[in-house]
Amino acid sequence: MGNNKIITFAAGGFQKFLDSAVDWEKVMPKIDYVNLMTYDLVNGYSPTTGHHTGLYSTPHQVESTDNCVQYLLKKGINPGKLIIGAAFYARIWENVSDENNGLYQPGKFKTSVGYNDFPSKLSKANGFTFYWDDAVKAPYAWNVTQNCLPLLMTSIQWN
Repeated sequence: MGNNKIITFAAGGFQKFLDSAVDWEKVMPKIDYVNLMTYDLVNGYSPTTGHHTGLYSTPHQVESTDNCVQYLLKKGINPGKLIIGAAFYARIWENVSDENNGLYQPGKFKTSVGYNDFPSKLSKANGFTFYWDDAVKAPYAWNVTQNCLPLLMTSIQWN
């Protein structure tokens, strides 16, 4: 392809992918960047709520951006080759217990909400209360009347 080309690939940011999908030591010297998909770490197939793009791990949820990056750094990967991807949408679970304001509770995935729809769909006027998980460094919202929990990608909050 020549020396004036940039070679990249996208890689899952979750532990199973990191452990088994790529021979990191052989691949990384041949590429310029790896785009880490550090989102959907808790996804629509997850039976328990959690941060889908959390920055740090907790005892309740090991999958995180930091877990992914630290894994690759321990493998000797050049940090200048790592590009972190994050989500620009919320995941919403329904039938969630109000324990811990719905966080890390059993539930059923309901839908996603795009970033542009946050102000109209995830507002205080619609019954949502916003929380900041300081351990994960990520926001989430809880709607006690709907028993639903959106896990957000941004700390922006609406009235």
